[in-house]
Amino acid sequence: MRLEATAVAILAFCSALVASAGSALVASADKLDSKAVEKSVGQGLADQLGVSVQSVSCPAGRPMKAGDAFNCIARVEDVGQLTVAVTQKDDEGNIHWEVSRTEGLLDLPSLEADIRKGLEAKSGGATVRVSCGRRFRGIRVGEAFDCGAEDSDGEKIGVQVTVEDDQGKVHWKVTASEARERAAAPSGRPEGQGLVEFEKAVKWSEVSKDWAGRRPGWEQEVARATAAADVGKLAIELEGAMGWPSGRTLGARSSPPGWR
Repeated sequence: MRLEATAVAILAFCSALVASAGSALVASADKLDSKAVEKSVGQGLADQLGVSVQSVSCPAGRPMKAGDAFNCIARVEDVGQLTVAVTQKDDEGNIHWEVSRTEGLLDLPSLEADIRKGLEAKSGGATVRVSCGRRFRGIRVGEAFDCGAEDSDGEKIGVQVTVEDDQGKVHWKVTASEARERAAAPSGRPEGQGLVEFEKAVKWSEVSKDWAGRRPGWEQEVARATAAADVGKLAIELEGAMGWPSGRTLGARSSPPGWR
C-alpha cells in the first residue's frame, strides 16, 4: 500500500446544533437561575459533544418569559469557544439550547474524512477507516497529534497531524504502517513481542478513544525497546488506556476487561 503525505485546510469555524431541555431553572419567583443554566449547558456540551468544558457564562437576571432568547459563551478544549443560543420554552424556567457557533476548534470528523480520502486514493482499492479520537480539538499552532487508520485488508496505519495556523490549516502525513514496520522493525525484547500480541487481543472498544491514534507509535516504541523497564512502562501505558489502575492485580478475575 503506497502512502504519501498531503496538506489540507480544516475550517476552524463550523456549525453544530445540540438541543437540550432544562427543567424549572428558577432563581426566584420571576427570575431565571443563570447558574443553573450554565451548569445544564456545560453538562450537555460535555455529554453530547464529548468536549472538555472549562467554563460557561450566561447573563444573569433574565426574567422568566416564554420566547425570551439570549446567548451563553462556553470555553472548551482550553482554547476553543462555543456560542450557545438559549430560548425559554415557557415562563416556568424550562429552556431549549443549541450551539450556534464554534471558534478555535478543529472539526475532527472532517479531518478524518479528508485523511480517509487521501489514503484510499493510494490504497489500490482498499477502503480505510480513520479515527482521530473525538469530535473537536482546540487549535494550537505547531501542535502535532496522532490519528489511527485501518484498511480493509486489516493493515494499521499511523498518521501524524500538525496544526499550521490559527485558521485550522493542518498538514498530515503517514508515519507508520504495519507492513512497513514488519519489514524494518528490530527484533526487540521477547517481553515486548508478547505485549504486542496481548494488545492485539484487546477489543478497541475497551480502550480510550485516543488509543487509535497512539497505537502505531506505541507499537514502534515496543519494537525498539531494549530494556525490560522500557517494556514495563509501555505496558503501564496500555493498562491506563484500558482503564486499569497501574499495579492492580487481576485476582480472581477470569479474564481482563476487553479480552476477546
